Amino acid sequence: MKNSGGLVEVYGLLNEVSLHDVRLESNSMYGVAQQTNLEYLLMLDVDRLVWSFMKTAGLEIRGKPYGGWEKPEMEVRGHFVGHYLSATAQMWASTYNDSLGEKMYAVVSALNECQEKMGTGYLSAFPSEQFDRVEAIQPVWAPYYTIHKIMAGLLDQYTLAGNPKSLNMTTWMVDYFYDRVQNVITKYTIQRHWDSLNEEFGGMNDVLYRLYRITADDISNFHANTHIPIVIGSQLRYEITGDPISKFFVSPLLFDTNLSRSDPKRLASKLSKETGESCTTYNMLKNETSAPSTLNLRIPSWTDSSSAKASLNGENLSLPPPGNFLSITKGWGSGEKINMELPMNLRTEAIKGKLVEFDEPKKLINKENSLFGMLVKEYWARTEK
Repeated sequence: MKNSGGLVEVYGLLNEVSLHDVRLESNSMYGVAQQTNLEYLLMLDVDRLVWSFMKTAGLEIRGKPYGGWEKPEMEVRGHFVGHYLSATAQMWASTYNDSLGEKMYAVVSALNECQEKMGTGYLSAFPSEQFDRVEAIQPVWAPYYTIHKIMAGLLDQYTLAGNPKSLNMTTWMVDYFYDRVQNVITKYTIQRHWDSLNEEFGGMNDVLYRLYRITADDISNFHANTHIPIVIGSQLRYEITGDPISKFFVSPLLFDTNLSRSDPKRLASKLSKETGESCTTYNMLKNETSAPSTLNLRIPSWTDSSSAKASLNGENLSLPPPGNFLSITKGWGSGEKINMELPMNLRTEAIKGKLVEFDEPKKLINKENSLFGMLVKEYWARTEK
């Protein structure tokens, strides 16, 4: 790659547990699902997966191409192969399945052959002319989205499966697209390049910052700045560079756009056939991570401090005096249970003000509801029970 730079990471952030350190019980619900996924990945054929890549590179094609997203007429063909590379890398790290390791290595080797044949760093299942249409601001179906999936898959093959060839392939791809972007800016303007980005670009900034974390090469920093700052990339940019603008971008999304923090009337108006798109759910789950948080539980003033109780997972908690909050700070997990017992006792409270006909006006209260008041001196109420 062309440039070298420094890497200034933000410390104190949570790190994911490595898939190499996690194993699922084979007879558990998740273990069964994992085995089903593994069988599907092993079922796919290498020659059929790389068919369009080989054709684009002018190499001999074998077998028949897959249909669906990978059929030769599909403009976004090739992105499924990127997903396959990511899925197999993650599955191999989780199982060390030898057959899967051989198959995913064969796919990477075939793609490397295609990239070497074209000789420019370009690698895709469709010709580079699609990017000519992007730069000319002509209709085209998300070529950068496909490139993101291919690059992300190759990078996963390096980070999770340790294939050094896939890292070299990824950096060569970045060099190619860096030159394309620079050429557009030089020939036209930076604004023209930004205008061309009114397209579906996937998570290009995310994969480029992942690469930057490995290589500390500033080319990724520049390239990611020229793409739409979607959530995942902005989060990763903040983690790596400490750029406060990237952190600011996430805040409006979580606290203004996120409907889980909105009123029900707004939620109803936003529901549509596009709301449940699985791609959106998948990408947002990448941002999900556990962190310690504080749960504040009110100990109301009307409860009896001597008999009020609270427990966390069966262990008794020390309660503050009534009228305060019980604060519990921890890393929460599924299945945790809090039990609270707050006895409701009758009590009397003085009524503010003075009335001639009443000696000590009071009101009888259950919880926070006044039952009756104005007790004259000749009558009294027992409050022991």
